[in-house]
Amino acid sequence: FGLNCQAVCDVRGRFLDISITHGASAPDCLAFENSELYKRLQKGVLAQDLVLFGDNAYINSIFMATPYPNTSGGSKDHYNFYHSQLRIRIKCAFGMLVQRWSDLRMAMPIGITVKKTITLVNCLAKLHNFCIDEVDAAAEGLREDVSHI
Repeated sequence: FGLNCQAVCDVRGRFLDISITHGASAPDCLAFENSELYKRLQKGVLAQDLVLFGDNAYINSIFMATPYPNTSGGSKDHYNFYHSQLRIRIKCAFGMLVQRWSDLRMAMPIGITVKKTITLVNCLAKLHNFCIDEVDAAAEGLREDVSHI
């Protein structure tokens, strides 16, 4: 049994929002439209002129930019290239999460319920963010130490 995990991350790969409300067979658009993030976006949570970048599984809207379909050259193709470069960040964030917490690479044990699995993924995402913050803090401390040498 798989789960559809919808997430938003920042440029550092920190998870800003995670929603696991549907099984893996659910379309991404349906899972997104049933998320709390979608409800907040409809109420205007994003600052003016900011959008999320999603693939063609999502619907283009005032808060979701999707690629142009069926392009072959020109400015729309250039847009799609840069759009895909931005979407790579979320794939990298999931890759880092799974690399850091290898239990996510295998099936959950039989006795673990769906609710516990969702809680586990949310907890591991928070720990993932903490690890990124700590590495950043350690790097900043190192830069300060080097500047005093």
